[in-house]
Amino acid sequence: MLSSCVERGAQRDKLIQYFEEILGGLWSIPVNFPFTHFSQSLKASAKVQKMLKNLVREKRVELENGASSHQDLITSLLSIHGEDDRELVSEDEIIHNVMLIMVVGHDTSADLITFVVRLLANDPAIYAAVLKEQEEIKRSKPLCKVFDMGRSCQDEVHLKSGSGDSENDSSNFWRIQKDIKRHRV
Repeated sequence: MLSSCVERGAQRDKLIQYFEEILGGLWSIPVNFPFTHFSQSLKASAKVQKMLKNLVREKRVELENGASSHQDLITSLLSIHGEDDRELVSEDEIIHNVMLIMVVGHDTSADLITFVVRLLANDPAIYAAVLKEQEEIKRSKPLCKVFDMGRSCQDEVHLKSGSGDSENDSSNFWRIQKDIKRHRV
């Protein structure tokens, strides 16, 4: 992600340094005293957001001068326009998405899930928006049976062993059959 948005050099090195400070504070005790990891993380986050804001502005100018709208994540997000040709993704949303992608690219999925749950728990507005979206999805799709664990769709894969004849069935791989009746694969 950084390689496509920020050229190698002092700015990129600073961005990486600040990002590492942010990560250092994510699992610290949230006490904002000057000597704590949490405080250093907040300061680093503000610096990264400022750097990304400048980068977004540079990318916006590049787009206005005819650059490709799909050269990186930032230009792609800047290129999303509504029917009235206004940008649908704000500068702050772009910055937060870039920071999220940086975390996702650095840490494991389990960490990301933890951060998302934490965000939902700490921000009632985001929680309400996500809940509303999920309720709309639930209303628009039929409910599944109990064994589907409440999913709105299920991938059903039926496996059968090969013939057992290693000469005729040299691969001995499992065959996958489509469940025609339920139209699920």
